[in-house]
Amino acid sequence: MGGLAAVGRRHVDYGATARGYESVSAALIWSIEQELGDAFDVALRDAWRELIGVVAGVRHRAGEKRRRAG
Repeated sequence: MGGLAAVGRRHVDYGATARGYESVSAALIWSIEQELGDAFDVALRDAWRELIGVVAGVRHRAGEKRRRAG
């Protein structure tokens, strides 16, 4: 997860926010759903949401630590 944390720290410089992570996560889910169509069932949606949530969470927490450190 070190690579994800490093990305999160860099994203502080780009102005990334919790709201931005939420928007990007929603857009990713929508894109996957559009691509998979009927194959994108509830179980698959939930699995993707969980994965994207973990990735976004690691990046966001690392960014927040950097932001607080100054």
